[in-house]
Amino acid sequence: MAILLKLLYRFNAIPIEISTVYFTEVEKRIQKFIWNQKRPRIAKAILGNKDRTGGGITIPNLQLYYKATVIKTAWYWQRNRPEDQWNRLEDAETTPDTLSHLIFDKGAKHPHWRKDSLFNKWCWKNWASTCQRLKLDLYLSPCTKLKSKWIKDLNIKIETLNQLEQRLGRTLEDIGVGKDFMNKTSVAHELAQTINKWDLFLLKGFCTARETTSSVKRQPTMWEKIFTCSSSDKGLLSRIYKELKKI
Repeated sequence: MAILLKLLYRFNAIPIEISTVYFTEVEKRIQKFIWNQKRPRIAKAILGNKDRTGGGITIPNLQLYYKATVIKTAWYWQRNRPEDQWNRLEDAETTPDTLSHLIFDKGAKHPHWRKDSLFNKWCWKNWASTCQRLKLDLYLSPCTKLKSKWIKDLNIKIETLNQLEQRLGRTLEDIGVGKDFMNKTSVAHELAQTINKWDLFLLKGFCTARETTSSVKRQPTMWEKIFTCSSSDKGLLSRIYKELKKI
């Protein structure tokens, strides 16, 4: 069985910076409860690395689990979804669309936070630090959306972007960069002949630029896929936690 799952999930209700001392104290109390005030018969590290499918007691790393619940909010940001977003309690001017530009997008270059944006700022800090540890570009990725701020700033017609999304996909990886731009499939090649020529010219300039190809011309990592490819948040917390354990 997993220990105190309800307590762990409630970390999601308090996305603020919590000291290591707090987690250490909670872990001590859990150990005392499990072993009935006696000396532990199994090391904490072993219990934390056990496969839950095998049964028995499993104790997650509480501090890492809490970090996963904080970072989970970035999944909602990326989809412009208000669920589980702390902007509803903070700055009314901060919209889901504004927050979505922080996830593998241009908005991550110079994010500005108000003094009262405690929750959103803490979520962003954890997200950014994790991406940096994974040596991922915060601003550009194979999973950067076609309707990202990068592309919107090119003033490409929304009709063109809708066509690309419907026929090819929603990310830069789907339309291709560098020599692969609009050339990965026969559908892409055909579409390049029919969409607005000026829009195609602007998009090609961006997708073949050195900065773009150096960051985007690669396979997306599992971390990137979790936040950009998953269509449902079912099991999202567990997937994030497992990836954090690998770092």
